[in-house]
Amino acid sequence: MTVQVLAIELAKYLRDIHKEWDGRKSILEMKENGNTQWRQMEWIGFYFQYLCEKKFKEIMEIPGPRYGNVSFDGFWKVPWDFKAHAMNTSSHKIIVNDKEAIIRAIDEYGNVGLILAMGEVTYTEKAGS
Repeated sequence: MTVQVLAIELAKYLRDIHKEWDGRKSILEMKENGNTQWRQMEWIGFYFQYLCEKKFKEIMEIPGPRYGNVSFDGFWKVPWDFKAHAMNTSSHKIIVNDKEAIIRAIDEYGNVGLILAMGEVTYTEKAGS
């Protein structure tokens, strides 16, 4: 089974994720549910990971395999990484796992998967928050 086919299967679990994320509400949701990453400045990435973990907990091993100091976010047939990216930033580069970890995972499983949440960011009038 190709990683594309696996991604299509996993997408079914994410269909009902709400499309608009309010920073304050998202951070409070993570805090209230015991997610220790709620204090992070990069809340959007941690919030997406939190949502993926909730959706995939029945089918995916979370966290995924570890290679040295790096672990993948989940494992279902291959290692998976969950990333969120703001589309209206000046950079469209997305930082993923360590190159060595990715190479080792591909050597072991034949593929790795990347699940992206991409969207536009709207700031409030209040200090660009």
